[in-house]
Amino acid sequence: MYYVSFGGVEMPPPKANGGVVESYEEIWSANTGRNAAGSMVGTRVATKAKIKFSWNTLSWSQAAAIKAAVCGKGFTTCTYPGIDGKSHTITGYFSAPSFSQYSWEDGKRWATAVSVNFIEK
Repeated sequence: MYYVSFGGVEMPPPKANGGVVESYEEIWSANTGRNAAGSMVGTRVATKAKIKFSWNTLSWSQAAAIKAAVCGKGFTTCTYPGIDGKSHTITGYFSAPSFSQYSWEDGKRWATAVSVNFIEK
C-alpha cells in the first residue's frame, strides 16, 4: 500500500480523485532565449517534479498535522505514490498551504479543502 509522508511523518490519505497530481518542469540554462534568427537556444539542465496534494473533509487535528509538517520546514522530504505505480521520495520544499474551514455541522469543526504543493529541490 502506498502512502504520503512529509518529512517522514505519514499524512492522512489525499482525496480519492485528484488528491495527488504529479507534474514536471524543465529547467533551462541561464543563456536560454531566442537568437537573432528567432530560434530557441539553450541547454536543458534538469527536470523537476511538482506534486500537488489535496484533501477533502479532515478533522481539525488531521489538518493541524499537515500544517505542522509543511510550515517552516525549509528543505525536507516527501514520499508519494507516483504515476508509475511506485512509491517515490524526493527532497524539496512546500508552497504555502491552503485550509478552508467549515464549523456549522453539529458544532464540529472541519477542514473541508486542504491543499499544498511540494516542489523538488
